[in-house]
Amino acid sequence: MFRVLTRWATRLALCAACALWLAFGANARASTIVVTPASLNGWAPNITDNTGATGGNPTGGVNFVVGPATPPLGTGSANLFTGDGTNGGDASAQLRNVNYAGTAVSALTSLSYSTYVTSWNGSQAPYLSLMIATTGSGAPDDQLFFEPAYQTPSSGDPSLPDQGSPTTGVWQTWNALVGGWWDNNGVLNPGTGVGSLADYLATYPNAVIENTSGGLGGVRLNVGFASPTDVFNGNVDNVTIGIAGGTTTFDFEPNSVTPEPASLTLLAFGAVGLGWQVRKRRKA
Repeated sequence: MFRVLTRWATRLALCAACALWLAFGANARASTIVVTPASLNGWAPNITDNTGATGGNPTGGVNFVVGPATPPLGTGSANLFTGDGTNGGDASAQLRNVNYAGTAVSALTSLSYSTYVTSWNGSQAPYLSLMIATTGSGAPDDQLFFEPAYQTPSSGDPSLPDQGSPTTGVWQTWNALVGGWWDNNGVLNPGTGVGSLADYLATYPNAVIENTSGGLGGVRLNVGFASPTDVFNGNVDNVTIGIAGGTTTFDFEPNSVTPEPASLTLLAFGAVGLGWQVRKRRKA
């Protein structure tokens, strides 16, 4: 009888272990990466002048800060700012990621980010851009822009989802994958002023994200490139990029963070379960 009970207990334990493995296996394709000044994980700040050349902009900067308010992930975010009311609004502050070079635009399964706007000119909240090689390889020959201010039926393409307008002093999340874009080549600009990535791929089916020849990243978060007297100050966090079922979310923090309480509980539960398994085996 004792052996039967032991076998059943072992089977139950194995089932529980399998359930945990399946849960972790299902989530293995979705990961959260903490980005800090000491561990940028593919991201790099870049401050430019009004021509896009690195440097020459004393009003711009990128800082990793606590807050503001309650960020969507962790306790911090990346703060991008440029312009002092007299000059610098036509320059930029950026965060660029180099890890997505060669990624086909058609392979993107998710693309979103969160913003907190403090100061802007009413048309350019922190925006996302992609450097594009339209032929599928080589140096970028186009650039795609997703701007939160053009994601309503009246401001953008009425056939695309209404994501609302940027509001100062609150965190908002933008789904760029299904949103409206414009590009330097003018494919998405006529008429409504923005179009979908599907519209873009109808013209450039082989479009891929590429870094610039200088190695600067092809995925970019930006403020600026407007009028000299504009003032931009905004925060970004919760940047999610998915490719072929694998999704990475970037959590910007000023310092290293510890696991969330729920994660610690799971780790403790797993350790206890493993210890119980070992003791049962020894006893058997």
